[in-house]
Amino acid sequence: MRKLALLLLSAVLLAQEVGYTRMGIFAVREGEGSPSLYLPQTRALVKWALEYGYEPLGPVRIEFQGKPFAVRGKFRVMIRVDIPGIFPPRTGLSTYFKFIPSQHLALSSPFPVEKPLPWKDFLSWLESSGWKPAGSPFLYQKDLKELRRGVFRWAVPVKRLGRALVGIYSDRGAFHLGLIVSQRFFQTHGITYAPLYKDDLKRKETYEKITVLYFPGGWSGYYTEDLRGRPAKLIREFVSSGGKYLGVCAGAYFASEKIIWEGKVYRPPLGIFRGVAIGPIRALAPWPLYTVAKILYLGREVEAFYYGGPYFEGEGEVLGKYAVNGKPAVVLGAYGKGRVLLSGLHFEYQLTGEEDGVKFPEDHGLRTSAPTWPIFKDLIKTLLGR
Repeated sequence: MRKLALLLLSAVLLAQEVGYTRMGIFAVREGEGSPSLYLPQTRALVKWALEYGYEPLGPVRIEFQGKPFAVRGKFRVMIRVDIPGIFPPRTGLSTYFKFIPSQHLALSSPFPVEKPLPWKDFLSWLESSGWKPAGSPFLYQKDLKELRRGVFRWAVPVKRLGRALVGIYSDRGAFHLGLIVSQRFFQTHGITYAPLYKDDLKRKETYEKITVLYFPGGWSGYYTEDLRGRPAKLIREFVSSGGKYLGVCAGAYFASEKIIWEGKVYRPPLGIFRGVAIGPIRALAPWPLYTVAKILYLGREVEAFYYGGPYFEGEGEVLGKYAVNGKPAVVLGAYGKGRVLLSGLHFEYQLTGEEDGVKFPEDHGLRTSAPTWPIFKDLIKTLLGR
């Protein structure tokens, strides 16, 4: 064990000597110079990551400490090394620009590093699409193919203009594939949405711009760690004054007064569902496995994706029950003047093709006999009281 620790320490020291570091899920290389250095520095970073056992999965991004369009300046090359890359949805909005909603980025088409971006056209397209910049532009390569071709894209963090029907919590804990399929659903059905982060939920004005606060699947423990205190208090005030809360899987656990997870009891800070969320359901799939589950939804049997979600005990109207145990799978409750809809199943994943923007979990052989987006749409209408 001591030998392994020394080996790891020596690897870190060596990495620092040659000017590379590892930051979270990124390998990082900092430098200073002209744009001609971007490509060789990016390739050197990929080579270093491979040597130290980090598989480069993309995307690559280059951030600037000075002005991004300067001839010379400080920059930082970053590449993801621990989690899968992005699966950009086919929005069809433009041939030159596109969105990556799961990362809240707007992208230009690929270009050689020497070619400038038509910035005014880019901003005009953003505004016409209902978005505005939310940060500084940076250079971006979405995969290693673009790295080998020597082309880059300009990328800009974006946020929605004005009010949105749904605010999607998109920070730590939210599963990135779940964000993609959810936003693809909203795009397809013409539902306005806005990505929200931890700091957004600390501000009262955030809640004035949305009708539904949506917490998708992922890991509720991170929701609990990051949103204790003021964010949880403001969420409760939002719902009690007439707002709507939609919680799927992790989002359902997070909303409950009590969680029983694999026999252990947890008390999340939100407590807007007066009851208990209990999971995973071993009769369906022990954690971390997943499956297609049958439920009785409004008197008919349907199938949906199950990935560690709970069943519920407590107050509220039962909209669906698991076929395997007869326990509530979907519940609708009240909190003050507002409404809370919780689901242990993932209706946002459409397991009848790739229209939801991802291949998971169909690439693991899971399919449903019918589309589930109509049910997800029906649940949102029910939450809104329509």
